Amino acid sequence: MSPASAANAPRATGCPVALNAASTVHRRAGFQIAASSSGPVHGAGPAVPPALDVWITPPAYTGGAPIFLTGVAGKPDDIVAVPEGSTVLAQLQGASGKPELWVGELLSRFGEIDPGTFRVESKILVGDHLSVRLGGATLAEWKLQVVPDKPPTIDTRPCSPPPSSGSL
Repeated sequence: MSPASAANAPRATGCPVALNAASTVHRRAGFQIAASSSGPVHGAGPAVPPALDVWITPPAYTGGAPIFLTGVAGKPDDIVAVPEGSTVLAQLQGASGKPELWVGELLSRFGEIDPGTFRVESKILVGDHLSVRLGGATLAEWKLQVVPDKPPTIDTRPCSPPPSSGSL
């Protein structure tokens, strides 16, 4: 481009800071779109494994706190003790296919709640392990000990008599 035509070329006017900010927003939006695309990006590195979160919530009457299991399988000697009747909730993000939750020999299939995001909820009544599988591969597995529920007991002893002074 000649110097004369460069002088007549249209120029961006306005605040340079605003123009730089707009350019940055535009670039970031492009990166976000590229990062959220479902197909592989060439040269982007290894694929990111799906993210798995698992919560086990004991029955309310036990007063027990929920147990959070990370997407990493437990150590070989770790055993997760859970009361019978606990609820397991699992969520898997960034996956494709049909994930499965296994509690012992009981299969529960995940439902897709958003593209690539799956969720399942099930009761734990029996079983010695909990696992999440996808496409025939085990993503994570934990050993379980299901603690049986004991029937309630009633104290049938008579109440003690009130104090003779009449005070509580």
